[in-house]
Amino acid sequence: MPPGDCLRRCNRRPGFLRRLGAGGFTYIEVLVAIFIIGLVTPIFIGGLVGSLTGARRSEERGVAVAWVQGEIDFLRGQCFARLSPSVRKVTLATLRPGEPPMPAGFAAAEVRLEPAGEANLRATVSLYRKDWTGAEPAETPVVSTTTYVADLRVAGTCP
Repeated sequence: MPPGDCLRRCNRRPGFLRRLGAGGFTYIEVLVAIFIIGLVTPIFIGGLVGSLTGARRSEERGVAVAWVQGEIDFLRGQCFARLSPSVRKVTLATLRPGEPPMPAGFAAAEVRLEPAGEANLRATVSLYRKDWTGAEPAETPVVSTTTYVADLRVAGTCP
């Protein structure tokens, strides 16, 4: 059998050229692929942006929680005799020595000490993104927590 004879016979079988790589995609196949990619891409990008936004908010909330906990630790480290029921606005300008610095992205906090029994104070610490000018903050706090500070004096710790 001559070499060209096999080639002629093989070319008659359907799909032979495609198997050899000589075929291609039809316009419909290309359009369907582009359409599918066009539908999936915005969904994927939206999910990615949503995840990044959630991660940023979680990081911001974690920083806020850490600051509030630091402020509570600062209050607990104070001499109980020097603490009294009060409401204090904390900003960068009003930080006391030893108090944790305000985290980036936050402008003010409110520290509220209220009597809670004979030798206890209820401390509520709230952290805000924006400062306020009136008596009360205009927005809801990013983080707010309440705990108790007790009079646990140890000899020599409170002059």
